[in-house]
Amino acid sequence: MGGSSERWYCMWYGDRFPWANAQFTYVLHVNSRNDGSYRVRVGFETRKRYLRQTLGYTEGEISELKHLLESHLECEIQDNNTFLRPRETIFEGATTFNDELLDATTDALKKMIETVTEPVEQFVKSRCEDADN
Repeated sequence: MGGSSERWYCMWYGDRFPWANAQFTYVLHVNSRNDGSYRVRVGFETRKRYLRQTLGYTEGEISELKHLLESHLECEIQDNNTFLRPRETIFEGATTFNDELLDATTDALKKMIETVTEPVEQFVKSRCEDADN
């Protein structure tokens, strides 16, 4: 395995639709590198299979969700057949987990949660209401 590894930690609201493990989550990624450094990223993640099969989204609605995320976030959005993942790199090449890295990671994750939660919930709930009508 090349000497590098990745750890990730998923967070979601346990009692709020549509948040659930492997469906709508916030993620903290920590990659260790061969040179002993780390890359730390925070992100939002949803599986397209869940969007298509459980929520009944069309490709157009998935694109709308991607554009919604783009309009609220200033970071890379990974968009493939499996995931829709905006990710923000906090540190590239960090060599220690110090207070500066902890504060920057905490601030970035907090900002992402505050920025994305309400618009995503409104987007999903409005699609559910449309399906009910």
